[in-house]
Amino acid sequence: MQCHNSTPYPPPDVHPAWASTPASQITPLHSPAPPLQSASPPPSPDFLIVCLFALRLARKLIQSLDSYPERLDDIRWLDHFLDPYDSSYDLAKIAGSTKMGYTEMYPEIVARMRRQQRYPFWFMAMNPVTPNHREALNRQGEMTAGGSERVEIINFADAAREWGSTVLVPQSEARRMLELADQRRVADLGKGRGMADRGERRSRVEERHPNVRDNFPSIGNVIDDDDDYFPGRH
Repeated sequence: MQCHNSTPYPPPDVHPAWASTPASQITPLHSPAPPLQSASPPPSPDFLIVCLFALRLARKLIQSLDSYPERLDDIRWLDHFLDPYDSSYDLAKIAGSTKMGYTEMYPEIVARMRRQQRYPFWFMAMNPVTPNHREALNRQGEMTAGGSERVEIINFADAAREWGSTVLVPQSEARRMLELADQRRVADLGKGRGMADRGERRSRVEERHPNVRDNFPSIGNVIDDDDDYFPGRH
């Protein structure tokens, strides 16, 4: 839940009943201090921690939407971004050109997704916080602390917040869901951590393109050089 705190109004001006001494007649006790210079903003970090689970959910939602001009290119960009990562990792540390591409493309993809007429429908269809889920969560002993249902809910709630929406989670489960969120694994391809193996990448290509093996007998070439196979990725 997000709290929106309004900025307090400044105090009203005070007008005393007696006349104050004109400012021009006041003798300063010391020379006025030079005006303070505003501090320069801190430099932006040279890396970002991004939510892979949010990109995966965005891809799933975009696939459900009706066609729009950028839809296929957006799906391809998400595929290209996610392909190197092991599916068991929820977060990733990115830098350099990957960070630049993410900060330029992902907000635009989300904005286009949200503008689609059927976005609210598919958003609610994917929302795991349904009455049935709440009933199961409220039953004692129904789920363990590492239950997949909790992970599904906290991931969707965090992804929704990233997209500018809010999903309320059951209050009784909030603490345990936050504990699960703290256990998310961070991939760092620069250090070889969280990289998908060839078998996992191969299965993704085959899932998206069932006839790829017929068209490309050596599927390893597709995986290693997929920019040629999937045009329009930047």
